[in-house]
Formats: sequence, structure tokens, C-alpha cells
Amino acid sequence: MTLPVARDLAPLGVRVVTIAPGLFSTPLLAGLPEKVRNFLGQQVPFPSRLGHPAEYA
Repeated sequence: MTLPVARDLAPLGVRVVTIAPGLFSTPLLAGLPEKVRNFLGQQVPFPSRLGHPAEYA
């Protein structure tokens, strides 16, 4: 969705960027086995862990 908006607004001099925060530890993920949560955290480029909600807010 970012690319079409960026193309539409570029002639007006508006730059559009996207932030992708990655995976966060949520009540939904808390129900998964620890091994699965660790694996998911390792898939995050940096830092290689699940984020904490306070870090996003």
C-alpha cells in the first residue's frame, strides 16, 4: 500500500515511508510453546528477539 501512495503523492513533493516494527510479545503469542516463541524471535533481524509492547508505544 505504501508504494501506490508514494507514487500518487511524489509529484506534490510528499515523501511516504513505512515502519515495520516486527514481532511483539502479545497475549496471543504467550499461548505458544516457548520453543516456538524463541524461533519467531530469532527471525527478527535486530534485535533477535520478540519486542515488548512498551518499546512500540
